[in-house]
Amino acid sequence: MYINKKNIDFNYSPKVGKDFKGRPIRMRIDKLTLVGNIDNLSQENFVYEKLDSLSSHKYKKYRVQSIRGIDGKPYRKAVIIRNKVIPSPLLLRIDYFPINHKTGDLRLELHPQHLLPEEIDRLLCWLNKKLNMKLDDVLLNSWVTQVDVAVDIHSARLEYYIWGLKRSEKAEYFNENNGLPGLTLGSRRSQLYIYCYEKIDGYNDPIIRRMKRRSLMNIQHNDYDSFLRIEARFRPRKNIGNKNKSMLLKNLMQMENPFTRLTVYKKNLNLKLAKNGFLKSCPCNPSMVKLKHCIKLSTKTLRLSHKHLNLIYESQLPLFDINMVWGFWPRCITRLGSRLKVIMKK
Repeated sequence: MYINKKNIDFNYSPKVGKDFKGRPIRMRIDKLTLVGNIDNLSQENFVYEKLDSLSSHKYKKYRVQSIRGIDGKPYRKAVIIRNKVIPSPLLLRIDYFPINHKTGDLRLELHPQHLLPEEIDRLLCWLNKKLNMKLDDVLLNSWVTQVDVAVDIHSARLEYYIWGLKRSEKAEYFNENNGLPGLTLGSRRSQLYIYCYEKIDGYNDPIIRRMKRRSLMNIQHNDYDSFLRIEARFRPRKNIGNKNKSMLLKNLMQMENPFTRLTVYKKNLNLKLAKNGFLKSCPCNPSMVKLKHCIKLSTKTLRLSHKHLNLIYESQLPLFDINMVWGFWPRCITRLGSRLKVIMKK
């Protein structure tokens, strides 16, 4: 079968413990988005000119692409930075020249999963020099607008469990051609939503790595190590007019645990509900939102009874120790490199 390269992971994630079945768990930051301002108008114009000219030169380690006239975005211009080697994933995107004066002067979207800590240091140092040492000043007072935190459970499958997100009534299942199944919990417009999806582990597999240039890979899913990714996409509350109510980069270490709202249930809950006459057919969508909807349709009720809720509660499963795993959050921060670590300590 052909698997899309997007469903294969080529990057390293540090171990952070084991789940209730003893399967290894790994965790990392997949994306960090920061927004910052430049001190004054003259420096702002200077930095924008430097960014404008960045793509007009060739560099030893990086490829730089400029984008102009971005529809539907709060910025008019952007710069995309990749490794010199082709193909290369996106390392850093910088949006600038905001349309609205209330928008931050610069937006930096960093993808640290594709870089070692020393490589992040090298990239930021290189960019800081290109911007005449103005980048560090922006980062020092920048605030976080999104953090994607990925927790991987090896040898687990999405279909083994039923998934829920407290205080959310939206769940979207997907299983596209040449892809692996996944589930979105919560609205993508909300402060927090969670992706649960399967991936093949290609980090230590030489056969898969040799096929890395191809967009579709002819491999059998069951022949390779795979894992279930639970990815929390968290957008801290932001208030441009009052930075005390925004999460500054230097406070990233104190970020709240984004997995506390995640709930997991045993798959045999479907059978228990069916035996009690509460469920006529099992939904393909393995979410608690869809399951509750099917119960209401099967029993022709508008609200779940105490019997329904008790069965659901009894089937809840502590898939992994959420607080134990989050105790390794400082290790994830360390993998952002020493340069950002120094800035966060100022």
